[in-house]
Amino acid sequence: MRIGVKLIFSVIVFAAMSVVAISKPFLQGRPVYYTGQVVSIDFNGDIRDFLEKIASISGFEIRMASEINRVVTLHIQDVPWDLALDTVLKNSGLSREGEGKSLRIAGADPLQGRESASGRNNNY
Repeated sequence: MRIGVKLIFSVIVFAAMSVVAISKPFLQGRPVYYTGQVVSIDFNGDIRDFLEKIASISGFEIRMASEINRVVTLHIQDVPWDLALDTVLKNSGLSREGEGKSLRIAGADPLQGRESASGRNNNY
């Protein structure tokens, strides 16, 4: 009986944490929608190579500051490319801003206070 109660409690706690994680952008007044083409990627290498792959999938021109040097390892399956990009950027301490069909990647601090990965407008 105790195992069943612990399992139910664990599921309830996990579900509550999921709702908070999903609703957090909405509570901050900026809903986040990912509408990019669904992709599956296995990747281990320089972030520039990952961005080239995203650029070829998305059709965006992606520019990144030359001083940024990161190694990325990821395995994703059936995820929108824009969600994959935001996840890699956030985990790498980077942000993006876009204008038209161009994305600029920079360290998270220079983009604060401007439209960035955490509060951007998904008009693509």
